[in-house]
Amino acid sequence: MRTRLRQWGKSMGVCIPRTLAAEVGLRDDSPIELRLDGATIVIEPCVHLPRLGDLLEGIRPDNVHREVNTGPAAGDEAS
Repeated sequence: MRTRLRQWGKSMGVCIPRTLAAEVGLRDDSPIELRLDGATIVIEPCVHLPRLGDLLEGIRPDNVHREVNTGPAAGDEAS
């Protein structure tokens, strides 16, 4: 798909068609990652990490693992 780069204040902007954005799960105000891959500009959706509270709510007595013995302390962690 071809489009044009446009002036946007002191920056440049690219308009992403709604159908293309929807295919990768982007909506208005979605966080994206911009990076260079050689001479190519790559736009990727940011990975949505779960919130700590949501993760903690998933802990139940039946899915808590026991302590694992990894051997004696090595280095300064014992002090």
